[in-house]
Amino acid sequence: MTKEQEQILKTQLPAWAVKEHPTRKGMSAIHPMAIIDVLNEAFGIGKWKFETSFISCDKEIQKVAVWENGKKTDKTKDREIYVSAVKGTLIVPEHDIHIEQFGGSTNDDKGDSLKGGATDALTKCASYLGVGATIYKGQGNVDGFTMSTEEAWTKLMEATTLDELKTAFVSLPKSLQSDAEVVAKKDELKTKLS
Repeated sequence: MTKEQEQILKTQLPAWAVKEHPTRKGMSAIHPMAIIDVLNEAFGIGKWKFETSFISCDKEIQKVAVWENGKKTDKTKDREIYVSAVKGTLIVPEHDIHIEQFGGSTNDDKGDSLKGGATDALTKCASYLGVGATIYKGQGNVDGFTMSTEEAWTKLMEATTLDELKTAFVSLPKSLQSDAEVVAKKDELKTKLS
């Protein structure tokens, strides 16, 4: 895997992709479309695949609180839900990547429970490659890719046109895009290439 691919996998996810988990206080949930976007960008559309194996999807009865006039009461009612378990496998043939993980979900709809289990497994598999890893580590949604200032300079100096320089600069981790030394080097190279 190239450094560029590693960087893509470990880059901060967009703000819309990370929300508070709907049922687990203090935990985050990552939108599965963000995971798909990162994998497509890192490996290419059609260059990776995700396979799932059904384990179970059982109907259960859950007790839920009854609300009246906007207030929670001491009463409960039964709610039918489906609890799924799915095994997922992320495969990137070109890089001989084969990661297996399990996922689960609870939902009123059987199909949505199974889909939720699959996307849960995909998110876990992708985390093994660094996608959203800083979130799982409790560091928040930040860049997880480390690149030295010298590596950034080398990347910028490889540019032979202004377009290549711009592309190289925006591909750097966000922390280096705001680093004064890196910005100065970019501006110096921009002047030379103009």
